[in-house]
Amino acid sequence: MDTMKLIRVAIASVGVAWGGAAQAAYLEILPTGNVEVGDVASVEVWVNGLANEFVGSYDLTINFDALLVSFLGADFGTGLDGPADSLQLLTPGAGDVNLYEVSFSGLSNQDGVTAFRLFTLNFDTLAVGIADFSFGFALVGDELGAELALSDLVGTSLTITEAEPPGGSVPEPAGVALFGLGIAALALRRRRA
Repeated sequence: MDTMKLIRVAIASVGVAWGGAAQAAYLEILPTGNVEVGDVASVEVWVNGLANEFVGSYDLTINFDALLVSFLGADFGTGLDGPADSLQLLTPGAGDVNLYEVSFSGLSNQDGVTAFRLFTLNFDTLAVGIADFSFGFALVGDELGAELALSDLVGTSLTITEAEPPGGSVPEPAGVALFGLGIAALALRRRRA
């Protein structure tokens, strides 16, 4: 561990001793927008609430509704200095996906307090509904390999709506009939004149 990290850990320890318990880190799944059936939907997993803590590894399982979404792939973040200086593994299952990453470097992309993205998961949307995403298993390690205490695991929901037909909305039959009657009335009036 370099000198700056030792100083940060020492300052954090003194702050906890004087000020009581520090805010604990937590993980959060965030949706990236509204989606329609047939779109590719993404959710991001972030680590937040760090108090002079560095994330050196994680082993996370994300559960999802396989009737509404189908797993396509993942994009690991750079917080653990990956992909060049970390080992990244991905194991998809039926209704879940497990992601594992461990850093082999000095975690130069972290400052110990700023939230950062661990990874993004991409899904194909299959049907209309509300797809829930939650943590099935969560283990996060600090820069020394010790388990990092997590205060919360925050899941999310993604609303999938019906796709709009090409060319906009389809007119209702009653509206078309009323329009046709108006045209016919104008034609009769013009003929009589």
